[in-house]
Amino acid sequence: MTGHPSRRHADFPPHPASAAEARHHVRATLTAWHLQALIDTTELIVSELVTNAIRAADGSPHPVRLGLALQPPHLLIEVSDPDPTPPAPRTPALTDEGGRGLLLVAALAAAWGHHATTTGKTIWCTLPTPASQDKTDGPPEKAEAPPPARRLKSPGISAHEGTPRDMADLFPPIEPYDSGMLDVGDGNLVHWETSGNPCGKPSLVVHGGPGSGSSPGSRRFYDPDLYRIVQFDQRGCGRSTPNASDPAADMSVNTTEHLIADMERLREHLCIERWQLFGGSWGSTLILAYAERHPGRVTEIVIPSVTTTRRAETEWLYEGVGRFFPEQWHRFREGVPVEDRDGNLIAAYSRLMEHPDPAIRAKAATDWCAWEDAVISQEPNGTPNAYSDRPTNALLAFVRICTHYFANNAWLEEGTLLREASRLKGIPGVLLHGRLDMGSPLDTAWHLTRQWPDAELKIIDDAGHTGSTTLRTHVLTTLERFATRPAN
Repeated sequence: MTGHPSRRHADFPPHPASAAEARHHVRATLTAWHLQALIDTTELIVSELVTNAIRAADGSPHPVRLGLALQPPHLLIEVSDPDPTPPAPRTPALTDEGGRGLLLVAALAAAWGHHATTTGKTIWCTLPTPASQDKTDGPPEKAEAPPPARRLKSPGISAHEGTPRDMADLFPPIEPYDSGMLDVGDGNLVHWETSGNPCGKPSLVVHGGPGSGSSPGSRRFYDPDLYRIVQFDQRGCGRSTPNASDPAADMSVNTTEHLIADMERLREHLCIERWQLFGGSWGSTLILAYAERHPGRVTEIVIPSVTTTRRAETEWLYEGVGRFFPEQWHRFREGVPVEDRDGNLIAAYSRLMEHPDPAIRAKAATDWCAWEDAVISQEPNGTPNAYSDRPTNALLAFVRICTHYFANNAWLEEGTLLREASRLKGIPGVLLHGRLDMGSPLDTAWHLTRQWPDAELKIIDDAGHTGSTTLRTHVLTTLERFATRPAN
């Protein structure tokens, strides 16, 4: 038996005795969660589903998996088996001994359904939890069940439909219901977490940087009742290990190709057939690289702030923008050795981040982030020291990964993500880009839409790279629109 305190699963051999073992597992789990009132009903449902799964798994080496997840106001029950055949309730004849399992589930559960997995299928259903059950540990408390998720309204929001709001109203903060460390090889463990509705539409949040790490704030763009929100820290950053701030971390196994493979491994690990992709800046590059490699695994794409990490883009960001901030760029250039100042500054900073002297690495990271701060300093939503104001290890990891990727042009042939965008045919996409984005000019997004007919470009006149209230509102609207869109 494994899992988060509020989410547990157990594997059983496809043997008739496993139905009784599954009932014992249900009783022990729901007792620990103080859900004794649901034991009888849950045992009945699980007994029927596991019995059906045992029949479906006949002769298969794969076990039957039972999952229980407590998400007040619901208890989620999942039973997985290796038979991909979709279930279908039927009315049995009077002489049939079986065939009533799904009819019982449909009659007892608040909702039920199924989805394909990489090894077969999962049948799920939900039961309402008692109003007092808000916690998985400790004695029951007298408390009402939490209300449905709602957006937090801010003062001054316009009541007129279609009018830009003073503040985008995000969903309330939520905590993950499951998390783990995925072994992706090469000595790397990638941290992942899932939140929202386990039966909701899967959406992968792809963070920027590269090397920024995932943020809990990203979850607030999603309706947690409709989405299964998946987040992960790319190699070397966030809670993934080893952290790139450690000089011993091997950067040779941290490339775009590795990250694409990690995303696929994570999808398979979570038994997700297809998912939506959401992310901007560097996240945009990684999303496009993954989607062009695995278009059949993608339902939709939402990108706020489009980049493809062409040399033309990085040269603009770390040199061309210097024409608007000559003093700050002079200091950025002065941060590398004299012999490197007329050459590739990105490569020079990458070499500094590999220097054995920690003081040299720390100064290079500080100088790099001071330039990043300057680029966004005049944006409407720009925040002073947005890049520099990070914990020391996070700062070192960010700059080491960022310079490593950009010095190698992200290991992408120049312009390949634009040229290969035709592979995204049939995938709906929404590209949201600020007209005032100094570091990532609008033309990249415009060129991408010319190669990807299924993408729509929305230009946000009051936004830069750091976004704006208008841009956030468009993100919310887009994710709401896609939430109930059926997969093709």
